[in-house]
Amino acid sequence: MTNLVHSGTNLEYTKTHNLQVVLQAIRQNANISRPELCKSTGLTAQTVSKISQVLMEEGLIEIAGRRSAGRGYPAPEFRIRPSGGFALGVNVDQDQITVVLVDFAGILCGRIHHNIRFPSVDVALEIVKNAVVDLYRQTPEARQKTYGMGLAVPGCITLEGELATPPAGMIAWQGLPLQDLFAAASGYPVWVENNANSAAVGESFYGVGQKHLNFLHIVLGTGVGCGLILNGLLYRGSLGFAGELGLYPMTPLESYGDNKIYRNLSESISFNSIFERLKAQNEIGQDIKTINDLVASNHPEIEIWLEHTTALLLTPVSVVQSLLDPDAIVISGDVSLGLIERLVGRLNDTVATWQGGQLMVPKFLTAKVGSDGAALGAATLPFYHALSVRPEGLLKNAGPPKPLFAGAV
Repeated sequence: MTNLVHSGTNLEYTKTHNLQVVLQAIRQNANISRPELCKSTGLTAQTVSKISQVLMEEGLIEIAGRRSAGRGYPAPEFRIRPSGGFALGVNVDQDQITVVLVDFAGILCGRIHHNIRFPSVDVALEIVKNAVVDLYRQTPEARQKTYGMGLAVPGCITLEGELATPPAGMIAWQGLPLQDLFAAASGYPVWVENNANSAAVGESFYGVGQKHLNFLHIVLGTGVGCGLILNGLLYRGSLGFAGELGLYPMTPLESYGDNKIYRNLSESISFNSIFERLKAQNEIGQDIKTINDLVASNHPEIEIWLEHTTALLLTPVSVVQSLLDPDAIVISGDVSLGLIERLVGRLNDTVATWQGGQLMVPKFLTAKVGSDGAALGAATLPFYHALSVRPEGLLKNAGPPKPLFAGAV
């Protein structure tokens, strides 16, 4: 986290901030009128009128319709213009690479997916380079309106955008200048986050973040990731490692009962724990398709995992709830939606039985963005960095205001 000394501001910074405030209000409230924007943002009618005109001229918003309020000409209602901008998103995980192109409204324009176990950096760069060509062939109008590319990778990301703790099969990724490498492959500026933080940003823009400004987003997969959204912004901490719930330590008593000691939450409840148990039973499986097949066949290992995960997840989540008091705990994963919904249901049923002394009970929600959350979240990163309302954006010593419009980023 950058430590900023408080400084003054000027009209240039204020103008950019107000543009972001109005644009965010329109993004969060489709078909919103100027009077409603004034009420939502606290800005004057004159300021809202000028800003909405600028956003219209730049093609970021459009008139969705007009609302009659009695006498006079019906007032226009604004919404985000999907063709106002585009962004690329890349999710690299231990068993797959997904590349997507989304428009300004978060609508998926194209998707390219490869199942590949522990992809090398060179292979990932080649896939991204080819995918960019294919995606723009499908949507040629996006090329000149692209804000950039977001890259989601597994592990802890430093504030400088380097992968500090990659999975065992991706050690070669550690410490590489990922922003520079993928910018060269794509031709656009790149923002790097881990998979869970990317998914949290996407959920903040297009999912539960429409109603909740503070939430913890847990991502279940071959590991356990977590992103923390506070006041509508991703919180990364002093080193960039905030939200690493998967590293929460386990005790020997908190095992599956299979005589194996799990060191942390990720080892204990990730899907790898299911693969380990299947291996011990001479069954084969090490990918998401295996999990979905087990769910479809009502395999007993799924019931064991649900019971075990419900029990082990509640303690660390309750600690977070007590410390930060978020609006919700959001859960997602690149698996059958039904499995995530079953887990969320069990967690909520369990906390509903708690008696006394529980002032702050966590509320669990299923993520709305879906199974491609990390890839779509990665594609949200360029929009997030250009358009999010940040208090420090008003400080002159935070650097010049960031341009809001594609092509100027």
